[in-house]
Amino acid sequence: MSRKILSLSEKRQVLQQRPYCFICEEPVSESNISDLNFDHVRSLDAGGSNDLTNFAAVHKTCHKGKGTKSLEDYKEELRLDREFGSLLRFTDVTQKLNPTDEKIEIRIDYENTTITFSNNSEARLYRCPNTNLWYFYHNIPRKYLISDVEVQPRGLEQKRLRELTLNLRRNFQLSPSVCRLVTSEKQIKVFDGQHKATAQALGNQNETVDCKVFIDPPLEMIRRVVVEGHGSLRQQEFKTSELYKKLSSNYQELLKQWQESHPGKLISEAELPQALAKTKKEVDKDIVAYITGSIMEDTECELSNFDFVSTDKKPGKRPLNYDMFAWWVNLLIKNPLVNEPMESDQNYREDERKNIVKLFNYVAGNYLQGKWTPENPNSSEFKKVRRLFYRASFREWTKLI
Repeated sequence: MSRKILSLSEKRQVLQQRPYCFICEEPVSESNISDLNFDHVRSLDAGGSNDLTNFAAVHKTCHKGKGTKSLEDYKEELRLDREFGSLLRFTDVTQKLNPTDEKIEIRIDYENTTITFSNNSEARLYRCPNTNLWYFYHNIPRKYLISDVEVQPRGLEQKRLRELTLNLRRNFQLSPSVCRLVTSEKQIKVFDGQHKATAQALGNQNETVDCKVFIDPPLEMIRRVVVEGHGSLRQQEFKTSELYKKLSSNYQELLKQWQESHPGKLISEAELPQALAKTKKEVDKDIVAYITGSIMEDTECELSNFDFVSTDKKPGKRPLNYDMFAWWVNLLIKNPLVNEPMESDQNYREDERKNIVKLFNYVAGNYLQGKWTPENPNSSEFKKVRRLFYRASFREWTKLI
């Protein structure tokens, strides 16, 4: 279906149906029609039509940031940015959902293996054959979920929240958020799947969240399971490297042409200048930028996830700005353009990237967490760490690692 261009009379009809800007929702009228764009609410690719009911007026200033997105998707993206913008930790989510700290009321019947909630809904109890821990599955009302700060102190990543929200809106959830019920406190604490819980509860505005809940498990056991589960025992990842995924998304057509002219062969970094029609120096720069970006966005990287890196030119109240972060990554990676195919088991670029994340986590855990306290500038610990991250001293000690 081809895109419909509206006539002046059709634009007036659209304004009669929706006399407001679809994005900012401020009133609009025919008197300022020259300042408006008219666009599909739902794109044709997503099943929208050229019917006038699928059109809306938008201020040209509001329309500018839309890009190729439909009005529907762009407005939702802006809403999610507002919704998630102030959420740094899952604690912020729970305070928003349950500002009065209402406790959950339950009755546990181990003999009949049931747990009953205050609304009389029930769930079956199960027992783990290896640990003897009791647990249950249930759609927990979102207001009763709280952050398990004793087990999972990680921050929330905004981009991941947006992507999860939109993905879960179209698909079923593969696995539940995992929690522990502390009966003495009448609280259900989420220690795994906090992004999923946030996406469902706030992003998709669901009243309940799909959860697996352990009843009064030993705290040290939970901590150990979480550490091991995010370490050597984590689920096997697809081989596709972060670098190759990034290149594929940006240079899809060029890489496709190269692959068609080299059937059965996997491309290497050394072959990228020819494939992308770029100089070696340009490809070097691209690879460093992609690796830096993927580490910055990695949910496992505590330097970026714990908000220790500023995206501004100056660090401000953070120890690093993006330029310092990128310089450090560049210092650590092997000189780009290796000969091994990017998707080969002999290409260790992805292992290198993960090792850099481990190093950054070591620095964050031992030198920044609990010590980088700009709100308390007179702290002796803060003064020591502050000296380490002055640009000149930072560039010296990082070379020694």
